[in-house]
Amino acid sequence: MPIQNERVATSNGKTDAHIRKQNAFSFFTMGTKLMYFQVGGTLSTPAEHFAVHQGLLDYHGFVIKGAPKHDLHGDLVYHLPNHEACTFRGLIELLYDRHLPTDDLIRVVKYPENWDYVEESDLAKEEAPLALSLAVEVFYLARHFSMHSIANKAMTFIFNHYKQHRTIPSTARIRQIFEKERCGKEELFVGLEDFIIDLCYKSDTTGDRDNLELLPPYFLAGIYFKNSELNWFKADKNVVPLKLSWYHWDCGGVTERGACGCEDIIE
Repeated sequence: MPIQNERVATSNGKTDAHIRKQNAFSFFTMGTKLMYFQVGGTLSTPAEHFAVHQGLLDYHGFVIKGAPKHDLHGDLVYHLPNHEACTFRGLIELLYDRHLPTDDLIRVVKYPENWDYVEESDLAKEEAPLALSLAVEVFYLARHFSMHSIANKAMTFIFNHYKQHRTIPSTARIRQIFEKERCGKEELFVGLEDFIIDLCYKSDTTGDRDNLELLPPYFLAGIYFKNSELNWFKADKNVVPLKLSWYHWDCGGVTERGACGCEDIIE
């Protein structure tokens, strides 16, 4: 069964998601204070600089470790050398525009070369690989900053993409999601990993891939569990639809359904 994360209730019994829904963010009342970020940067590629409204970040629960440093202009800047500037752009796009950019827009900026790589022999041929790659990275970046509502938006994009195109994740996509640097850091699968495992298990195509040896062990372990007798989903995998609420951060397995508006399913 997909992992259901507990939701933290306040003293009046309402969850954080319910409170966010009641007190929707408004640009009309947003303050003007900015937070500054320097993201990425290598010996051959300069870092990129961003300014984001602090009120918007605070509303989405932004948490960052480490202290900012003063730049030449006296501004306090948070340095994020280990993150991709393109991914940070995607995070900002979800914050302000509430949608991820298309492949054509992503190609305007510098992005990692492997984002649109597809194995010629792959069983699955994905549409819009760049947008999917960005959504995956934004999902993990949002979780890193404790911005669970933004991670949910990225999860919704990924879920709806596979629902719309009726396809399965490519081997390159599975490898991206189940990177060894990411996996195993949490006690249980996170929503995105759970969804990919459920989707591949439901399609029953994992064993048909020509490049099975390239699949990450963490992913194969998830598929193995789905095939075990411990899995309640096993007997009904062709009947039980996949529900978006299973994979969101704080709305799965709660009595108040639809708190974050996720009612989509994959038959």
